[in-house]
Amino acid sequence: YFADNSFLTDKEEKSQNEVKKLEINFGNVQVIAIPSFHGKLAVINNAGKRGFKVCYNCGYTVLGNAKNIPHPHSTQWGKECQGKLYSNLALGHEFTTDILRLSFSGYNNPDEGFWFSLLYALLEGASTVLDIERQDIDGCLYYADMSPQLIFFDDVPGGAGHVHRMAQRQRLLDILKVSLQRLKRCECGGNEDQASCYGCLRNYRNQFCHDKLDRHVVIDFLEDLLK
Repeated sequence: YFADNSFLTDKEEKSQNEVKKLEINFGNVQVIAIPSFHGKLAVINNAGKRGFKVCYNCGYTVLGNAKNIPHPHSTQWGKECQGKLYSNLALGHEFTTDILRLSFSGYNNPDEGFWFSLLYALLEGASTVLDIERQDIDGCLYYADMSPQLIFFDDVPGGAGHVHRMAQRQRLLDILKVSLQRLKRCECGGNEDQASCYGCLRNYRNQFCHDKLDRHVVIDFLEDLLK
């Protein structure tokens, strides 16, 4: 899951969520948490911007930069198909689960690496505070305003209520504190802290942004936020 994911709610759900939203003021920064039951995520795969070529007749699919594509091509049943392959397509699907939208009003940072680093730091902290397996929750960035918002979601269809538990004042404060403590305990990057590893921010599923993850920028941000 990454920045191509979309956070979607209908008007009725949005109205209900406004009543339940949590706001915590940290000086000039206001942290706003808005939960959504049965929110929708759109998972998009564009093959690293290469896209796909797809036959609408049988579903035969190859990467957008594939060469020497056979015509006719074989279907999954071993038969020949004369269908045309349409290019520059992305594959995706929608699924419904429980969602929490977290924004930091009053704080703007154009560095995408910072937001990915903060996202994965808070996911690790949340799994500890909520006492759940890390793979039970996940997250992505949602670009709505000048700075992206963090989207947390239960990584099971239909949701399990995990991320909604984050929308409680003391629990969210605990997640921020535990996330900071975990980052400070890590020793990757030496004295400069400008690195990440599988002990703090990295995991198999966020390989796409490993080169952008930096625990140092999150440590600075959370220390300033919580002082």
